[in-house]
Amino acid sequence: MTEDPEILYRLRTAGIEQWGHLRSLLEISGVDGLLPENAHERVRQHGTALEAFVEAYTVGREKPVDREVLKTSGAVSDKFIDEASNLADRVAGKPESILDGLSNEVNYFREENVKILREYLREEGYLGPMPTRPDEQIYALVVDIYCQSGLSPETATEAASGLLGRISAAPDPSVVED
Repeated sequence: MTEDPEILYRLRTAGIEQWGHLRSLLEISGVDGLLPENAHERVRQHGTALEAFVEAYTVGREKPVDREVLKTSGAVSDKFIDEASNLADRVAGKPESILDGLSNEVNYFREENVKILREYLREEGYLGPMPTRPDEQIYALVVDIYCQSGLSPETATEAASGLLGRISAAPDPSVVED
């Protein structure tokens, strides 16, 4: 929500590490002494944009499936749980890969149980029924959120680029390492 090292230090020292906690404190004016008054609105803007990004980004993206999910589903018996769990680990918890593997790689695993597991994963949000949103659409949404908070389109574009750049796992291509 901020790149200011002093503000970051104060927030971290106070035990605030996530946006939800900071948002709650902002709502009850509990950030006195942690954030300068002139930073409150800017932090709110970044937080609102981050929420919009997360919501848009997660649409259609699968949650990883682990041993506990497989057990809870009721579709994988004790006889197959070790093999199914190993499969889940091998495919990094990707639901479709697990379902395919159970159908094609696990001997004697019933197709009816694959259907039961598929339905369970769909109902519990592990399988997304919708396609993912294109990155350009997500970026435009974040820019729009900044505009709705009162920023000009140019400033909103800069703010969106800065925010998404800070949360991106991809390295900056302009940085050249020796």
